[in-house]
Amino acid sequence: GYSVLGGIVAGAQVIRLLRRMGFSKLSFSETILVVSRGSEVWASPVGFLLVDGRLYARIYKGGRLHGLLASGVDSLTVCIPGTGLLFYYAVVHKEKLKYEEREGRWALRGCSALVHCRLAEARDAGPYLEVYLEPLDVLVLSAYPRVFRRADYALVEALVYYTKMPHVSREEARGYYEALKHLKKAIYRSTKSRAYRKAISEIVELAEKALEKEARRSGNA
Repeated sequence: GYSVLGGIVAGAQVIRLLRRMGFSKLSFSETILVVSRGSEVWASPVGFLLVDGRLYARIYKGGRLHGLLASGVDSLTVCIPGTGLLFYYAVVHKEKLKYEEREGRWALRGCSALVHCRLAEARDAGPYLEVYLEPLDVLVLSAYPRVFRRADYALVEALVYYTKMPHVSREEARGYYEALKHLKKAIYRSTKSRAYRKAISEIVELAEKALEKEARRSGNA
């Protein structure tokens, strides 16, 4: 485990710790970004690259997270979830998320680490906003090693497909829906957890309804 468990790592050690946690410039690391402005606290899944000491992400326009980042926020915390179900709640059932203040920043319960950040730069890139966050410090909350669970990764991948469907063509959206059905089979094969099976079933159902709604809208156009 990390020798920094329960303590805050700041300064020159932050980037070294982020790399140790798995952040890199080559692959997106899936997290949940918690932002606050005034009395509002909002959480959304966000994938980050670690580029030149900053966390880089693309935030699609039209969502609440984009609106908050574009107009300014009071705090930014990159949360590392301890379970794939937190990603599911952050997309489909935000009412189940439990927030708490830890060391002066908002965070989600059930996370293994928190990265306190500052919005360093935001660029308009057409359909999305490119954001660069400066990591200020890291709070590590869990030192227990975890095994890789196929259901967790399949659920996160399913949420990535589902949340991208409104931003792609109808043909691509149908392809994402087919991928979701394969991921549902993978989750059912790899776990007997009712929570995971319920989550992926609801995601597939929501995606199917979204396709049907788009088909009706196109037919009436």
